[in-house]
Amino acid sequence: MKTNKFFEEYCKDNIILNFEGDIHTFTEGVAFVFSSSTYENGNKTYLKTETDKGVDIKVVNEDSGLEVLQHFEIYGEVIRQYNEIKNLNDDEKVLTNATSAKFSVPYKGLIPWNDDRRFKLHICKAAWSAEAQWHSGSLVDFGLNPMRYLEKGLQGPAKITISSKGSWSTGTYYPIVILEDLEKGETYFMEHEGGLSWKINLGVFAEELVIDCGSADIHHDGFFKKLGKDDSFTTTSAIYGKVQGGFDEAVKELTRYK
Repeated sequence: MKTNKFFEEYCKDNIILNFEGDIHTFTEGVAFVFSSSTYENGNKTYLKTETDKGVDIKVVNEDSGLEVLQHFEIYGEVIRQYNEIKNLNDDEKVLTNATSAKFSVPYKGLIPWNDDRRFKLHICKAAWSAEAQWHSGSLVDFGLNPMRYLEKGLQGPAKITISSKGSWSTGTYYPIVILEDLEKGETYFMEHEGGLSWKINLGVFAEELVIDCGSADIHHDGFFKKLGKDDSFTTTSAIYGKVQGGFDEAVKELTRYK
């Protein structure tokens, strides 16, 4: 089986799905962190299949009649993911959010996540004739502040979002985030592939940092997709992973992939 350590530790349900009319787990008014009940609740079965490029994981929610096929391709330390969502039921489902990928980073350590000595975020602004404007700072520098605590002392959700709308996919930002954990000496990254609208969220919930990206979200650009019986929708792809070291090591691994 073609995998890497990050896949074995982090990859199973690396997706967020939301549907019209569903009950949402507490987020912040829009879908973030959790899928809605059509995917999340009920009896789910998992089938893992090896492929030439990596692993496919098929998830079937037997109660709602939803099938999700997550494709994971492995290239060194880089994982490329895209997903196929299919309605097996007679009842129509209206898909309103489908991420290309999602993963969570536990942040327990000696230094709190909101201390500027712990995490360093890198994003890249862009504009006409003004590409590659890299900006770096702490999570608080980018507006991710501690919020109220929920039951059992869990941190409530908050997030940073970068995005672009339309076919000019680098019109505002380059579609990538690079996150250094300065305490542990390792770096996480996520990039969206495809020349169309996209958004990347980086947020904190409970005791984890959550990173997701995609190009299909009703709250971003009005996306929705009606799925009748046996209809399906395929997401764009995302690439992500973790390296030992910092920003330079992450860029080297991404360059090797490309």
